[in-house]
Amino acid sequence: MSQESKDFAANAGVTADWKMGGANFGASANASYATHNSKEESNRQAVTEAKDITARALDRIVTKVKEERIDKVLEEFEENNKHGFDNTKGSSHVVGVYRWVDKVVKNQIYNYGKRMMFEFMIPEPAKLHTLGVKMIDASEKLVKPVDPRESSTNKLENFMSLSNGILGETILKYWLKTAGWQTEMWPCGKQANGEFVKYYGRGAKQLSYHYNYGPFSQAMFGDAKVLLNNPDQVAESWLNVASAVFFFVYPQAPKPSMLHVIDGTWVPNSADQSAGIEPGFGATINVINGGLECNSGSEKPQAVNRIAYYKQFTNYLNVPIGANEKLGCASMGPFTTAGAGAMLIYWDQDWSHNAANPGGGAFACKQVGYQTAYNALVTGDYQKCVAKYFDVRQVK
Repeated sequence: MSQESKDFAANAGVTADWKMGGANFGASANASYATHNSKEESNRQAVTEAKDITARALDRIVTKVKEERIDKVLEEFEENNKHGFDNTKGSSHVVGVYRWVDKVVKNQIYNYGKRMMFEFMIPEPAKLHTLGVKMIDASEKLVKPVDPRESSTNKLENFMSLSNGILGETILKYWLKTAGWQTEMWPCGKQANGEFVKYYGRGAKQLSYHYNYGPFSQAMFGDAKVLLNNPDQVAESWLNVASAVFFFVYPQAPKPSMLHVIDGTWVPNSADQSAGIEPGFGATINVINGGLECNSGSEKPQAVNRIAYYKQFTNYLNVPIGANEKLGCASMGPFTTAGAGAMLIYWDQDWSHNAANPGGGAFACKQVGYQTAYNALVTGDYQKCVAKYFDVRQVK
């Protein structure tokens, strides 16, 4: 930018002196002129150029500052420690305590020389678990599983019994798959809110548990899911009485059916007699709910009620009760695979050796007198059994 400035100044003056007596007189005149052009213009241009240079230098500094980058690297470390008790190489006992806790607020380590103790201060152990147990009803409470050491089927007294050749292998495989095949075969249904359906007692016989609803639904509809998804039908329809008839005729090896106990088809053998099981009303209680009501030394309240109803009905129908009929089951043990009720109506893996097959395997299933997922009375279950245990497919 260029700016030009011009200044102009002019001064003029006249002076006259007169004196008449001495004949003195004088006259003077003065004038001045001034101008200012180039110097002002040069100074103004210099200031403008200096400002321009300063502005450009400042802009470069600002640009350099904006291009500066700062990189931060955050590192996070997670340490996992696995603690346990390993006595595989030891010659003496190792004792440890595991606590199921809801919250751990403090821990300390005490060193007592050769021993080390871990102490956890727990204000409310397992609070949520205990609260949940109190909220569920009796039909959903956990039932103690069968102890393999006390089981009537493939009893596992100790691990040394597993070394007994084929018998030991059979016992081991039985307990490995007994834990969950019922749920795999008859999966529990769910309600709209995602909660599992409840299989409490319904119908004239009070049908209970999913592994009873499933087979009953399969027999009635050809589809186990019908009643597994909607078990209320047992209480609200003709299935009320049908469920009792089904259980009456349905054998659940090693237990005989109720029908076979009553009509005399089932005749106790030496194994049954050794367990104290004999024909009569008591045997029917053992079939229905022997695991909870029998073999207890004294009659359970449920069994006492059953006996009372039995006497009332026989009296009403004018049917005499045999003098030697055993009505209770307090002294009866469970039905076993050696008993007369263990009908061979289920398929299980055949563990026998066949030298003609690859690896010496049997590649077959055999009939057994205990319950499995594969029923010999159901068409196609044999093929399913073979496919399950030998990973093969059927070739037509």
